[in-house]
Amino acid sequence: MRLPILAVCHLGLRWTVMSNLVARACGAVLITAVVLKLQGWSSGTSGVNYFSPAVQLAALEAEALVGLWLLAGWARHGAWLVAVGLFAALAAVSLYLGLIGQSSCGCFGRIRVSPWESLVLDGVCLTGLLAWRQRVDATGGRRPAVIGIGAAVVLGLIGLTLLTRNGVGETWLSRARGEWVAVSPAESDLGEEPAGKVVTFRIEVVNRSGRDVRLIGGTASCSCVATDDLPVTVPANGSVSVSGRILFSGTPGQFKHEYEFFTDLPAQPRVGGRIVGRVGS
Repeated sequence: MRLPILAVCHLGLRWTVMSNLVARACGAVLITAVVLKLQGWSSGTSGVNYFSPAVQLAALEAEALVGLWLLAGWARHGAWLVAVGLFAALAAVSLYLGLIGQSSCGCFGRIRVSPWESLVLDGVCLTGLLAWRQRVDATGGRRPAVIGIGAAVVLGLIGLTLLTRNGVGETWLSRARGEWVAVSPAESDLGEEPAGKVVTFRIEVVNRSGRDVRLIGGTASCSCVATDDLPVTVPANGSVSVSGRILFSGTPGQFKHEYEFFTDLPAQPRVGGRIVGRVGS
């Protein structure tokens, strides 16, 4: 009888070790992504973002909290449940970005990773978590810890969302990324128009620095011009609206054009955005 019992104990130990290794590996992936995002923001090389500052802050906080939770090994079953939900959500976002044709998911700061590569990584983490799921503590002794940590995460996200709705969080994020001047929104969707039509649009440029910033020029191409109103001065802690023109051309389908303004701010000589639209058939 002792041999079967020892075998079962050995298998249980191996299962626990694998579960802990997978959990900590997933935690390391999340923390690495958070560090790379922060580095990209601080250097101003993170590229164009696809989501609002509120969503970016909430995602950053969620990844950091869940990553630290997994690495610490507290309330392992609760951490497993939250991590599965988070990686499933990240995989869904990567799939969405891949389907709409984005070249980079923006998940790792200045390191350009395609949404499909990010989807594979999220899928590997999710598969590992599901294959070596944490076992529930039969005594239920860790349930209060699970509830407490889960409540802290939820309350933190709610508080962060309320903060960003007042504009404070958006300003903090922009300054953390070194973006004293920014285009709002970073991506403008002009909808669908027939080929050959010229569309005029407006771009709001926001200045969160303590000094006036002058837009002295901008990029232009044969299909997209964003320099009609330049040069122009953006007042300190204010904004201006700049007009642009774009020609809907090419084969039917979605297109995107990136543009940049040149500033006289030494800390940020360039500020960029993106125009997307669809050429009708």
